[in-house]
Amino acid sequence: MKKELDNNLSWILVGLTVFIALVVLFYANSNFYQEFINTSESLNNYAIPKNSKAEHAFVELDFGNGQKRAFRGEVDGATYGLKDSLELISKVADFTFREKNGRIENLAGVGNAPGSWKIYKNGEPHNQPLPQLTITKGDKYVLRFEK
Repeated sequence: MKKELDNNLSWILVGLTVFIALVVLFYANSNFYQEFINTSESLNNYAIPKNSKAEHAFVELDFGNGQKRAFRGEVDGATYGLKDSLELISKVADFTFREKNGRIENLAGVGNAPGSWKIYKNGEPHNQPLPQLTITKGDKYVLRFEK
C-alpha cells in the first residue's frame, strides 16, 4: 500500500513538474511573440514628425516577402546621397548592394526578375536615379521589392 502511494505521488510530482515547465514555456513564447509583434508594428508605423528636431534619418528595406530590415542613422544637419548611404549600410549589415544605371539591381541578394526595387521617400514614390536622391534629417526612406 505504501509503495503504491509513493509511486502515485511520484507520478503526481512528475506531472506537476511537466505542467509548470509547459506554463513557463508558453509564457516565455507568448512574451517573445508579443515583443516581436510590437517591434514589427513600431517599424511599420515609424514616422518622424515634420518640423521635428530629429537629427537622424530612417531607411527601411522591405524585401517583399514579409522580411524587413530597418536602419536609423544620425545626420548632423548635412545632406547625404542615398546611394552612398546604401553602400555604407550594406557594409555594416554585411550584405550585397549593386546599382546599375541609377537603379538598384541587387540588395541583400534580392533583385532582378520578376520585380524591381521601388523607392519611397517620406511616403511618396520616387523614380529619380539613385545618385540624385539625398537624405537629410527627418527623412524616412522605404525601399521595397515589388513584383
